[in-house]
Amino acid sequence: MDEATTMTEVRVATLNLWGRRGAWEERRRVLADGFRELRPDLVAFQEAIVTEGYDQVTDILGPGYHLAHRQSGRKAGAVTSKTGRVFPSRAAGR
Repeated sequence: MDEATTMTEVRVATLNLWGRRGAWEERRRVLADGFRELRPDLVAFQEAIVTEGYDQVTDILGPGYHLAHRQSGRKAGAVTSKTGRVFPSRAAGR
């Protein structure tokens, strides 16, 4: 196995997004900047919003992650989301 595919650590983050309540535009900027800096390999979000025209997780993380959403059943659009970074892009970027 070459060095580019060898992993010695996995960065994991979890966060309750609280939907788009509160000062969403300000929170969105802080979250997007923070996750871009942290570059977690695996992320679990609670209370993410996913509708036909909007995916809050993709909005925050951008491209490069595989997404798996699970509908909570309580509120339309509220989901639990688990995301994993596409590892080849991670290896190339570090």
